[in-house]
Amino acid sequence: MKVNMFFRLAKVFLIAPFNVMIVVPGIILLLSDGFDFARGQPMILILIRSIIGFIFLGAGISICFITFSLLVKLGEGTPAPWDPPRKLVTQGIYSLVRNPMMIGVFLVLFGEAVLFFSIWLFIWFLAFLAGCLILIPQFEERGLDKAFGPRFLNYKNRVPRWLPKKNPLDIENLDK
Repeated sequence: MKVNMFFRLAKVFLIAPFNVMIVVPGIILLLSDGFDFARGQPMILILIRSIIGFIFLGAGISICFITFSLLVKLGEGTPAPWDPPRKLVTQGIYSLVRNPMMIGVFLVLFGEAVLFFSIWLFIWFLAFLAGCLILIPQFEERGLDKAFGPRFLNYKNRVPRWLPKKNPLDIENLDK
């Protein structure tokens, strides 16, 4: 059973976040000579940029890990469209925003753009962000509405899509 779950999760990771956060940025850096991001720059600028970039990367990776874990443990599925959660997850970080995993991915992509000081990675970040802003409400949320009906509608009405609640300490019981 655990081996099967490992392969399910590995497949999801290798197809979706791995490509978005590692393969595409790697290709962009290779094509734009972006791996030489420190050439001719003062060390203090490189240090500041690296610290800021790693903060965004760390926050984004942490959020992705937390959300992935919640979808597997509580949702009994994965983030992948071909193996979606069987239960609606509204606990933890999902009680603050409806799309925390995408926020994590956004933070990683932005962190990579800052770390490598790459306009091309920043453009990739903006393109991915724009695509998500359009596609998530149109496709993902419609699918969740079909799968979970009134429970998702209640969740959608009570939890913002992108920006956390103003007072995250005042988390309501979303299962009411």
